[in-house]
Amino acid sequence: MIRDSRTTPFNLGQRVELTDFTRDEAVVFAQGLRRKPEIASSLLDRIFYWTNGHPYLTQQLCKEIASDAEINDRSGVDRKCNELFFSVRAKERESNLIFVQDQLLRGETDRAGLLDLYSKVRRGRRVLDDETKPLMTSMRLSGITRLDRNRLRIRNRIYERVFDLAWIKTNLPDAEARRQREAYRRGLIRAATLALVIVSIMAALLGYAFSQRNRASQINRNLENALQDVKKEKSRAEDERNHALEQENIAEAKRKRPSEKELLPTTRS
Repeated sequence: MIRDSRTTPFNLGQRVELTDFTRDEAVVFAQGLRRKPEIASSLLDRIFYWTNGHPYLTQQLCKEIASDAEINDRSGVDRKCNELFFSVRAKERESNLIFVQDQLLRGETDRAGLLDLYSKVRRGRRVLDDETKPLMTSMRLSGITRLDRNRLRIRNRIYERVFDLAWIKTNLPDAEARRQREAYRRGLIRAATLALVIVSIMAALLGYAFSQRNRASQINRNLENALQDVKKEKSRAEDERNHALEQENIAEAKRKRPSEKELLPTTRS
């Protein structure tokens, strides 16, 4: 009936502080696990490790473990806890987690200030309870924190893991703008990386092409030099052949020419 949870036109009453189950109070749940006493006690210890006595979370986890006879050790409890509260599907459908998130994100209070206060509590900073501060009232009404000697602390390990620092950053008021900037930055990095790869491939191909061209040019030069050598050898062989023919002609001419004795006149004795 109250439109604004931060203010009220009249005094509704006195606040009643409801605390979670202690380990001794939660011992009655061990009977419902339908295990041997020592196994049930060990399972309940692990359940309490995660829920810290939160009434709904404790009963929900006990109910699921009681219906699964294969769970008889701590790892089984952890597996079931992960399935119930930490999976993507659980974060979207688990009613208690949705309630806590809605109280933190969809109230009338300053979301940025509320998440900043919650992050301080989560980091273990000393945050004292103050009923006069709307942010603290909103955070306590969400059920995500508990009082420990007038100091705010995370209520249990399930909340601590689900509503982590990544969740805080994602749900800050300017988170969408930051996500877009981050997506743009990642896109630039991917484009630059792809361009670098393409340039590297092109450089390698060009280098290979240049090397092949230089190799082909060298082969052509070698062929031209070889042809020149062949031409020179052919020309030298022609010269030697012509010289040999010339010498042969000279020798033949000498053989055909009459000797001096043959040219002298014959005398009688």
